[in-house]
Amino acid sequence: MMEQKFRLYKYFGLLLVLSVFHSCKPLKMSEADRAFQRGEYAESAAMYRKILRKTPTQNKTLRREASFKMAEAYRLLNMPERAIVGYAGGMRYGADSLMSLQYARVLHKTRNYRQAKEQYEIFLRSFPDNRFAQNGLQSCDSSLVWLNNPTRHLVRKMDLFTSPRGEFSPVFGGGDYNVLYFSSNRKEAKGEERSRITGFKNNDFFLARRNSEGQWQKPEKIEGKINTDYDEGAASISATGDKMYYTFCAADSVK
Repeated sequence: MMEQKFRLYKYFGLLLVLSVFHSCKPLKMSEADRAFQRGEYAESAAMYRKILRKTPTQNKTLRREASFKMAEAYRLLNMPERAIVGYAGGMRYGADSLMSLQYARVLHKTRNYRQAKEQYEIFLRSFPDNRFAQNGLQSCDSSLVWLNNPTRHLVRKMDLFTSPRGEFSPVFGGGDYNVLYFSSNRKEAKGEERSRITGFKNNDFFLARRNSEGQWQKPEKIEGKINTDYDEGAASISATGDKMYYTFCAADSVK
């Protein structure tokens, strides 16, 4: 009996050692790169971040690479604030022209116009004829002028159409402008599984209508087959309002 117990403890001990060993398996840059190439930006950003945490500060080359790639993933996820941290971190270990351009883009998007100008100018020293950077620099200059000389126009957020989740691609249905379609991953959307691409649940199509007094009513999820377990994207409505053309992203099991 004692011998059987000893073998049992030994067996479970071996399982524990193997599970710990597996959980401590170092993450390779190539694995994160493959996730990025598949478009799984949320997944790859988490992997690059983990590599960055595990990389000694003395290994400047690897830390620079992981920081830049993490920032790229966040930029493509439309998370410019997180991308800024990645680019700035990577630059501590040596900057190049491409990093300056990408850094400028996210600074520009977050309205850090003066800092964005500096990065555009750094990039243009190496590529003075690059139209993209020239336009970015001109846009920053114009934005600073407009900020110092505001108009009387007011832009207000419509709380009825916004949620703590994501909303995008609004489009009116028909020519009377009384129906509005949009995509969202708010809590009413199907499923709870997180997308490897965005890191959030999948999107569904919603609509909102005006009442007889012209007031917008609370948005509702569109019922029927149009909303699937996959990720619904952008919609386009015909001029007559009786046809919808839309995109959706089905899951691909190929790795």
